[in-house]
Amino acid sequence: SPCSVACPSNINIAKYIMYLVKGDMKTALDILREENPLPAVCGRVCPHFCQFECNREQYDGAVRIKEIEKFLGDYGLIYLFQKKKKKSIKKKLL
Repeated sequence: SPCSVACPSNINIAKYIMYLVKGDMKTALDILREENPLPAVCGRVCPHFCQFECNREQYDGAVRIKEIEKFLGDYGLIYLFQKKKKKSIKKKLL
């Protein structure tokens, strides 16, 4: 797709958006992270060349890829990297 070609990281944008639309945010994030280990950062600072090349522009407007990338990056920071609480083992003394 033109957006993936315009992306400096060559991310398969259509593929991760497809999983996001299906509600599979973890897989979408995994695909995004294959080429971009810092999507939360890039979603904020990337010049989003992909949006300028989006072929949806002629129909109803370009897909807001930068915001989607930021959303998935934030999702990864909040939900996938939370520290698991250690289960405490309490022994009962008789």
